[in-house]
Amino acid sequence: MEDERRVGRWFEIHGARFGLLGHPVLCRAVLNLGGFVNRSFTVADGRRLLHVKLASAENAPGLRRWATLHRRLETDHRAPRLLGAIEGTDMAGEALALIFEHVPGRAPNPLRDRAALVEALAAAAALHGDRGLEAALGGPGEGRTCADDLIETYVDRLRADMEVVVPAVLDFLPDGFAAWARREIDALEAAARDTPAFAAPAAAVVHGDLHTGNLLLGEDGRLWLLDWDDLHAGGDGALDAANLLRPLLLRGGGEDLFAAYARLAGDPGAAERVPLYCRAMLLDEVVDSLADFVEAEALPGHREAVRTLKRNAHSEALAAYRREYGD
Repeated sequence: MEDERRVGRWFEIHGARFGLLGHPVLCRAVLNLGGFVNRSFTVADGRRLLHVKLASAENAPGLRRWATLHRRLETDHRAPRLLGAIEGTDMAGEALALIFEHVPGRAPNPLRDRAALVEALAAAAALHGDRGLEAALGGPGEGRTCADDLIETYVDRLRADMEVVVPAVLDFLPDGFAAWARREIDALEAAARDTPAFAAPAAAVVHGDLHTGNLLLGEDGRLWLLDWDDLHAGGDGALDAANLLRPLLLRGGGEDLFAAYARLAGDPGAAERVPLYCRAMLLDEVVDSLADFVEAEALPGHREAVRTLKRNAHSEALAAYRREYGD
């Protein structure tokens, strides 16, 4: 509540720069169940609605990169319109704020909104092949492989999550869980290093966090791609596409959509990488849900509800992982 008041007060003073003319300003925090790295708010004056994304000093570089490239991303890659970037803001003690026009809409349902997924995959393929954007991002990086991108996207994040999970006392975890999880993470890295299909160059410009929660189907039917914090060159475009299709691929579906993406992107080796993508994504659901469970301590208004959701997600993912890959 205090942060909402601080953000609202900032816009009462400075909001005219962004088209807010009414008073008072109403501010509400937006709970992002996908993670708690950055914080978001909606700000309204009864006439206009804005979306505000705040980042700490540690996480600000990704938002600065987005702000630097925002016009190209908006014109060519369906990013929402950025109204301004405020450095050193006192809105809520964070280092950087990005301010957007609010777009009314909803996240597509991966089981029902097939047309939206097809459109998103085509948009992803266009992004992955954008050589001008690649140059703006500093090029792909010498010798980067698809194994490198899988490891940086999943293995490194899984190890960081385990550093959050292990010190916590989670009495619902089975004995030996931490050692088991670390063995699985090590095995994932070894498989990526040893599988020939992952030796392919990682030469795509990737969104880096492309999932259905970062798609928005506007009320006018337009599809938007959100949250460009992890945009980078030298990525595996097929991993981006697989992450978008995660809910389908982990249920034994979506192969036809993934194959269509691979043809569009000209990546015939992508199909050989799918099994390891799926293993990485499912292990991520097992471990990341636990890290979110621990970090929900910082959400006093939502702590218990989020923890119930994340504990259930962990249990379901762990059972599915053991069915698929053994204990």
